[in-house]
Amino acid sequence: MYTKQWSSSSPGHIIFLIDQSGSMSDKWDDNKSKAEQTALVLNRVINDIILTNMSGNKPKDRVRISLIGYGKNKKVLKSGLLSEFANSPLRIDKIKKKVNNIDGDIVSIDEEMPIFIESEYGGGTPMHNAFNLATELISKDDVNNPSPIIINISDGAPNNKKSVENSVEKINSITISDGVPLIFNIHIGNSKNKISFPSKKDELFNDSMAEFLFGISSIVPNSLKEQAQSLDFELTDESRGFIANADIIDLIKFINFGSQSALKDKI
Repeated sequence: MYTKQWSSSSPGHIIFLIDQSGSMSDKWDDNKSKAEQTALVLNRVINDIILTNMSGNKPKDRVRISLIGYGKNKKVLKSGLLSEFANSPLRIDKIKKKVNNIDGDIVSIDEEMPIFIESEYGGGTPMHNAFNLATELISKDDVNNPSPIIINISDGAPNNKKSVENSVEKINSITISDGVPLIFNIHIGNSKNKISFPSKKDELFNDSMAEFLFGISSIVPNSLKEQAQSLDFELTDESRGFIANADIIDLIKFINFGSQSALKDKI
């Protein structure tokens, strides 16, 4: 299970659920808000996926990406194959990137960065709506394609936990030849009580939010464990795809972990 190769004839599907509630305006890292940093990381990862899958001057459509925001607005922000993302970013920004020069000194250079998602926040946390939209998107996929991967990024409790659990139950009932869709969750925050890829609830410091997200997270299949370990995460046989109280580095590594199939150009 979870071994089907991603290819242009059978593209994989990564669905990002992005908390855009009011609390995402809180300052988090480098004096940027959680919303700003999350958008920045996602834009970079999507661009990396495109560049990894380039063939000549266009990307191979072996990956479908969907961006779903939930907060004041609840909607699919963008969904399409790689070529659709590559050909129609919202805009191209010039940003500063720190690199080592020939002398080993750190210098800043201008870099063009395609923007696919904007920083946005406001309202509550209707997480169940995001999972429902993900279900609708998955229902349109070919059941013989690789199993979809859902990566939920949030900083707080949903409006209605029971509604989220019901939505996740529907996703877990979807029949796909490669295995049921995978659901990975990352809770971003500033607490020192961080835990990565736990295997049981009693590792979670009696944190009700962490316990909830742990409960709706998938056990990491063997096909993805090597990638997680290469990013210095420690896993057991029962580890779930979940991080509690993640910092910005954890967010970057976690999204790369969840996107590993898209970042490996095989066909």
